[in-house]
Amino acid sequence: MSRFGDSVTLALAVERLGTRSLTLALQCVAADGELRMQMRQVLVTTSLETHRALEIPAALRDAILRGVPAGA
Repeated sequence: MSRFGDSVTLALAVERLGTRSLTLALQCVAADGELRMQMRQVLVTTSLETHRALEIPAALRDAILRGVPAGA
């Protein structure tokens, strides 16, 4: 269990980059190496009008592939 003031390292990695979705792997590791939290999150780009999956925009895909924030 982590407590306020504990030193931890957070990690975020793109595990999979599809045409309409991406899978993120997130971790929180304590200073002593103990894994405190690990999860996967699937994000799907969708139309706000139709709620159907859309292709990941080229600018976002390119930024992910380069490993930099979109718009940077």
